[in-house]
Amino acid sequence: MIHEQRPRISINVLAFEQNLDPDEFIQKYGGDKYLQFVGTQRLTPIHFMRNYYSKEYALQTDKGKIDYIQVMIQAIAKISQPVDRDIYISEIAKDTGVSKETLLQQLSAVAGKSEDNHSSANQNFRDSSQSAISDPTFSTTKKRTQLEKSELLLLYRLLYNSEAWMYVTNADFHFRTSEMESLYMILSDYREKYRDEDGNIDASDFLQSLTGAQEQQIVAEVMTLEVAPDLGEGEMEDLLYNIQVKGSLKEQMSAIDDEIRQAQALADFAQIGILTKQKIDLLKQMKQRQ
Repeated sequence: MIHEQRPRISINVLAFEQNLDPDEFIQKYGGDKYLQFVGTQRLTPIHFMRNYYSKEYALQTDKGKIDYIQVMIQAIAKISQPVDRDIYISEIAKDTGVSKETLLQQLSAVAGKSEDNHSSANQNFRDSSQSAISDPTFSTTKKRTQLEKSELLLLYRLLYNSEAWMYVTNADFHFRTSEMESLYMILSDYREKYRDEDGNIDASDFLQSLTGAQEQQIVAEVMTLEVAPDLGEGEMEDLLYNIQVKGSLKEQMSAIDDEIRQAQALADFAQIGILTKQKIDLLKQMKQRQ
C-alpha cells in the first residue's frame, strides 16, 4: 500500500487492542509493556489490511474469498519489491486456499492494468478526473455512494496535492459525513505541524500517526486509489460541489421524501402537491451542473 510517490518509505502500523491509543495503553499496561509491544507488534500496511479485511469478509464462503482476494491484490500490486509481493501473496494463498500460482497471475494482470490506467490518465486528465469522481477505483468491494466516493477522492488530494488545500481553505470547507470530517480535522492539525516548505506532508507518516482503527482503515483505502497524480482542470471545483452543494441537496431531497410519505399516510393531498413541487425544484438544481 506504499504509494508510488513514496516508493522508498517503509512504514508500519500499530493496532492496539480495544482501540486504545498509546497513552491509554501505557496507563493500562505500563511503559515497559508499551516498548515491548512497539518492538514486536508492528504491522505493515498490507498486514493491517489483511487483518481488517479477513474479518470483514466471510472467508469460509466463495464470495468472501473472492472479495478478499480482490481487495488484497489491488493493494499488493502497488508494492514495488518482488520479495515483499511474494511473501504477501503466500499469505493470501494461505488465508483463502487459492493456489499461489493463480494469485500471482491475477496480481500480474492487475499490476499491468494499473500501469496502463496511469499512462492514459496522464494524457487527458480532465476526462479521467471526471471518471474518477463518478467511479473511482477503490480497494474495497463495499458499495459507495456518490458522496462517499467524492469525499474519499478529495481526501486523497489533500494527502498528496498541497494545492488542494487552497481550495478547501478558501471555501471554508467541511466534509458532510462525520467520520470524514473528524479525519479531516486530524489531518489539518497534522499538516500544520509537519508540512514541508512546499506545503506537502508524508501520507505514510500520517497513516502511522493515527491511533483509531477506523481512521487507519479509511486512510489505508484512500492510499490505494488509482487516479492520476496531478490535479485536473476543474477537478477540485467538481469535488467541492459534489460534497457541499450536491450533498446538501440530496439531504434535503431525503427529508422531503420522508415528509411526502407522512403526507400520503394522512391523505393530505395539498401538502403532497407542495412537497412534490419542492422536490422538482431540487432535482432541477441537482441537474444544473451535470
